[in-house]
Amino acid sequence: MHLLSLDPAAKTGIARWQDGMRDPWSDVWTLDGKDIGGRANDLRVQLTRKLIAFADRGERVDAVYAEEAWVGPKTNPNTAAILHKYEVAIEMACISTKTPLRLIRSQTWRKTFFGAGRGTGSRAKQKATSIEMCRLMGWSPRDDNQADALGILYHARCTHDPEYAWRSTSLFAGRAA
Repeated sequence: MHLLSLDPAAKTGIARWQDGMRDPWSDVWTLDGKDIGGRANDLRVQLTRKLIAFADRGERVDAVYAEEAWVGPKTNPNTAAILHKYEVAIEMACISTKTPLRLIRSQTWRKTFFGAGRGTGSRAKQKATSIEMCRLMGWSPRDDNQADALGILYHARCTHDPEYAWRSTSLFAGRAA
């Protein structure tokens, strides 16, 4: 299994896991462009290149997981437009490389990753919780974008291998105090 996850934003968190890896790889892509259209295009280009490079090495990505551009009644219209452009850029990269795309709501992956979807408090508290959960897993994200990508990847792994969820917790993985 080879999975890639994205937390799309001007600083896009990206994480990757493949069978045989002990720990996931993760990073942050700072998107280049004068405006949102340019940054969305840069996301499309970077993701397409990465997917093609893996396929050329014989390590085809089985699925890309990305946070869905969910828009609520209180969402700023400009924010909604930005999120949708990033989502379309990811979809275009996946279509052009024939890579399955799984869009996932933030509440869904957060519930898997730290046990609560909406009930975790403010946005700042959710970001801090995501970073803290990564540290508990033994990962060292540089910022909340990278932490969220790792959280999405955690959800993807649990979806593909339900036993991973209980094997990865400190209690069952021999890391309990």
